[in-house]
Amino acid sequence: MLAGVDALDEPRPEVDDPADADLTEPAERGPSLNTIIALILALVGLRIGLAPLHDNSFFTHLATGRIILDTHGIPRVDPYSFSAHGEPWTVQSWGASVIFAGIEKLVGLVGIRVLVAICCVALTQLVWRLTSTAVTLLGRLVVAVPVIAVGSGYWVERPLLFSLIFTMALLFALEDRLDPRWLVPIMWLWVNIHGSFPLAFVAIGVFLVGRLLDRERPDVELRVLLWAGVGTVVGAILSPIGWDLLIFPAKLLSRSSAFAHTTEWEPPSLSASAVQMYAVQLVIAVVLVAGARPQDRVALADPRRCWCSLPCRCRPAGTSCTPA
Repeated sequence: MLAGVDALDEPRPEVDDPADADLTEPAERGPSLNTIIALILALVGLRIGLAPLHDNSFFTHLATGRIILDTHGIPRVDPYSFSAHGEPWTVQSWGASVIFAGIEKLVGLVGIRVLVAICCVALTQLVWRLTSTAVTLLGRLVVAVPVIAVGSGYWVERPLLFSLIFTMALLFALEDRLDPRWLVPIMWLWVNIHGSFPLAFVAIGVFLVGRLLDRERPDVELRVLLWAGVGTVVGAILSPIGWDLLIFPAKLLSRSSAFAHTTEWEPPSLSASAVQMYAVQLVIAVVLVAGARPQDRVALADPRRCWCSLPCRCRPAGTSCTPA
């Protein structure tokens, strides 16, 4: 899956006797360093994913999935809380709930741990693959390792995990490394699995601004925007919940005061290791921008390049990025 570093082909010595040709064949090369690192990251992802189930919201998603499978319908009112019992409820993550409950019904909770492990391994490989255009191995590590370190605190058994995989697919499309038409089924799934799907359009906007800063035509970004938009509309049309899925994130943000004392909605704390690693990424990005030559600062601060790989030292606009 991962492309290693290709060695330059050396001229082969001429052989007078064809029978001696095998003697001049170069020794078979072992796995490249890139491949070895990819395997190590896969093991890290496996370790993260096989951790015991512990996320507090997982059990609500699982219980909701059980209700959906038992009743063959999605709850429309709150069946859980005491203070809002019977009030209208939009089950934004109904798709993830069905996945969790379906796997539990087939093989038990261990199946969910295996699913999380598969997703975590996939994320490590996608992150590593996304950095494959870097000029140096060190540059790939500087970008990938902090991303995976941040993810180690959030890659757990919740719908967010699926949305991260969808995000990676979107980034590959924005890098023109994935046919954007794949975003139709991807966005359909994203809309029905997690309410973070509007961030796809934030990412597209960031890349589009970066392209304009480079004074280039945003053809790739516009194609991605088109097919992502089609997939989002399809996600609402081909859904048992319908258009409420698309407006639910906005409704949720309008009630942010109700979540003031909820841990997930509180400002990030530097006491968390994942937040510390993200802060390190931001500091590196600021230092590189501040220390760059004036003619390189626009390229370095290009939002397309800073969206996923902040620690970059970029060539002038319109050329490729060179991670330090």
